[in-house]
Amino acid sequence: TSESNPCEKVKESCKRVMRNAYHVKINQEKLQELATQIQETEYKYLTWEECHFKITEDVTTEQIIAYVVVVDTLNFCFWPTSGFEYDNLTSNLTKLLKEDPDFFKSERLAKVTTEDVKTKIFTEDF
Repeated sequence: TSESNPCEKVKESCKRVMRNAYHVKINQEKLQELATQIQETEYKYLTWEECHFKITEDVTTEQIIAYVVVVDTLNFCFWPTSGFEYDNLTSNLTKLLKEDPDFFKSERLAKVTTEDVKTKIFTEDF
């Protein structure tokens, strides 16, 4: 029942909206084309090491967690430099983690300045 399963509530409410929608309709033919295209496409997902860095014994679990938090926080922010992409962000943060691992400690992150962000993260050397 939908009372015990929140996903069922979503499905039921969507069905009701679709049955009563006058101005918006799903093009079933195009939806099927998209499903076929997705099914026939071979996707290659990058590994952690391909998009971030090789985890070694000298990188602590706490540093990895802090790195991920910083990456995710900055990834959902305004990008200050045209052409700056996710891989630029991660490679700059990886370099920073190797050169200055203390940068990722919470005490240090709390004191990060605009200049730190400009010179250490959103650098122009990409």
